Amino acid sequence: MKITVRYLGELKKCDPKLEWTNVNTIADIVSCTPGLKTEPMNFLVSRNGEMTDIHTKLEEGDEIRFLPMIMGG
Repeated sequence: MKITVRYLGELKKCDPKLEWTNVNTIADIVSCTPGLKTEPMNFLVSRNGEMTDIHTKLEEGDEIRFLPMIMGG
């Protein structure tokens, strides 16, 4: 399964530059990304443009975006 993962704002520094082919949920991505924290959570996440949580199952072609908790315009 091939998906696209993007890190926005200050989370760009967390990008491990991996090719995401063997992941089943967003939690799998989080566990492989240094700098993302779930306790306390330091990010928001969207799947194909809709906000979601880390337990969401992934499908072929998904685009996952990680956004910092606070993001300015």
